[in-house]
Amino acid sequence: QLVGKALAIYDLFNVLMGLIVLVVFSVGLGMANSAIRIYFDSWDKLFSAVNRPLYFISGIFFTAASLPPQAREYLQWNPLFQYVEWVRSGFFSTYQNVYINHQYAIACAVIMLLIGLALTQYTKEQARNL
Repeated sequence: QLVGKALAIYDLFNVLMGLIVLVVFSVGLGMANSAIRIYFDSWDKLFSAVNRPLYFISGIFFTAASLPPQAREYLQWNPLFQYVEWVRSGFFSTYQNVYINHQYAIACAVIMLLIGLALTQYTKEQARNL
């Protein structure tokens, strides 16, 4: 139960896979940010300012099906939008997940993780000398 209401999950596999891919993407993004922060002192403020609008267009407040096709076409390029839709499709049996591109979502997560690992490896010596 969650706040007095039963929480039914339609497809636990989709919920877990969406969350796992989101975690992989987030770890890669965090590693990349920590590596970039070594070179740019104000990176955290710049990233926060750029990232804030992405939060609102990530699909948390609306579904892909409720958007006009023109907006949906552009928002589908946002990996966070894909992850939110993926997790949402696992919670509701009536939810149509025709707008999720699983390969794109996984590829974004793996690429971000590889970028994060590469930047962390590249900045390892500079981080030790801080």
